[in-house]
Amino acid sequence: MLKEELDAAARRYPDVPYEPCLIDAIYALLLQTTGEPLVIPCLNRDGDCLSDMVLQMFGTIAGAESLLLAFNETDFTVKTVMAEAPHGTAPSLFGKNIANPMAMILAGAALLSYMKDRQANRSSRAIYEAVLEAVRDGIRTPDLGGHVTTSEFTDEIIKRVTTKLEVWETLEDLGT
Repeated sequence: MLKEELDAAARRYPDVPYEPCLIDAIYALLLQTTGEPLVIPCLNRDGDCLSDMVLQMFGTIAGAESLLLAFNETDFTVKTVMAEAPHGTAPSLFGKNIANPMAMILAGAALLSYMKDRQANRSSRAIYEAVLEAVRDGIRTPDLGGHVTTSEFTDEIIKRVTTKLEVWETLEDLGT
């Protein structure tokens, strides 16, 4: 049924590239593809496997958030959002303070971006920027080749987000 719907959509939008593939061919494609953006509509199970594999190919499964969206049937606006870290629970890391909290932090930021509140949207942006800047600056958990703990990474993100929000508020108060 998914394939039938995708075929019908391809007929309605002939200018959009569409190349149906079996899931095993997609896995092979991913190993040969670098840098090209891809949209891969697939069944839930296949999507779960794909996201886990792709994230691991480029670093860590702990580096991305996952969003599930429900749409209003009349105007297709988002009516419900669920955000999560797509990785598992990692019971072997429990209590060791070495797990990468990035996916959970990014999931929170993603959820905030859907709120109809300026401060929530601003906070979302600050969180995304803080996480990416921290990793770029070498503040990383062991899975990313770093040496900080879960708590240290989280504390650093909180510090950076707080600073960003304070600076942005000050600049806004100054009218710049």
